[in-house]
Amino acid sequence: MDDRRAAVARLRHDLGRYIRFWAPDTVEADTESLRGRLTRDVLATRSGPNGVQPAMAIFDTWLAEEGGLFEAHELRPLRAAIEELRDLSHRLPDLDRAELQRADELTRVIAAECRKL
Repeated sequence: MDDRRAAVARLRHDLGRYIRFWAPDTVEADTESLRGRLTRDVLATRSGPNGVQPAMAIFDTWLAEEGGLFEAHELRPLRAAIEELRDLSHRLPDLDRAELQRADELTRVIAAECRKL
């Protein structure tokens, strides 16, 4: 497998799959259930020997290690979604319903952008 394909496979697995791991087919009707699921999916996306890793840290590590294999325009939509989600994630306990739904939509965008690569 060439370097780019390996990088994409890693991103799809480590970020694209797990950022929506607990997501149901439709958004939770209960706001606190949605908040709880987003907390798990976004702030505890992966766990392992190094502890819990949020989605943004997974992306940042991947970008630093393998982002150079891609043109800037290829990563632009993914980077924009990550940055918006990064801003929302800092306030996750205090987000209103609309902001939580936006965060959920961003997880969909991130998963889709990982698959597009």
